[in-house]
Amino acid sequence: MKTLTSFLVFLVNIAYVFSGAVYKVNVGSGSHLNIRSGPSTGDKIVGQLNNGDFIYAISVNNGWVKYYRGYVSRDYVTGPSGGSTVTTNSNLNFREGPATKYSKIVTLNKGTSVTYYGKDQTDSVWAVTNQGYAHTDYLNLGGGSSSSSVLKKAEVAADYARQHAHPKSQGWCAKYVANALEYAGFKFTRQGSACFYHTKGILKGMGFTNISKPGSFKKGDIAVHGCNSAHEYGHIQIYDGSGWYSDFKQKSTNVYSSNSPPLYYYRA
Repeated sequence: MKTLTSFLVFLVNIAYVFSGAVYKVNVGSGSHLNIRSGPSTGDKIVGQLNNGDFIYAISVNNGWVKYYRGYVSRDYVTGPSGGSTVTTNSNLNFREGPATKYSKIVTLNKGTSVTYYGKDQTDSVWAVTNQGYAHTDYLNLGGGSSSSSVLKKAEVAADYARQHAHPKSQGWCAKYVANALEYAGFKFTRQGSACFYHTKGILKGMGFTNISKPGSFKKGDIAVHGCNSAHEYGHIQIYDGSGWYSDFKQKSTNVYSSNSPPLYYYRA
């Protein structure tokens, strides 16, 4: 009996050692997952995660995943998908949360490959990786500005936009598309108006090319409505391979019923 007890304790310890892993929130489009102060539905709700968000777990026990903000139910997270291989550009500490105050998990040498899943939900300068949280300044996200890396990031952004879209417009197209682009690893200055992503060359600065309206769209394509007197902010949207998304799932690229501004198309 003593031997069996020791073996079970050993297994529990092993489970804890290997519980440091990335999980993806899977609650359905437009839904949220509650973060709680403790591992029970009776504990206080301290925040929410969106469908498709990634977290790095500190531990998993009795059906609850613990990460730096609190606890989430294991029933609503799955193994990660959609990660990309990146390298460290210096010797880099990976931590249990997105700040230097959190405990260090491991230090990896410059040039080490890790799997990158996206930005942290509360602090976009920190990345979620298979080794823990790391500052994005010290990761070669996307491997540079080559056309292949821009395309890969554009496709990740399209998936994120679809996962976070609402059934109806929220009036925040630029915010939601910017969230998706940042999540995928693009670096740019957010704009107050959607049309500025075209007129100020923001998309070109990310590596997108302004193209004529194509015969067919590809995953990661972006379309921008210019601004006019009727629509002073314009509109921006991204294509996921089957439909167009901004802050909501659209029926077509043209979201206006009248006085529609011209559309400008961009491709990675």
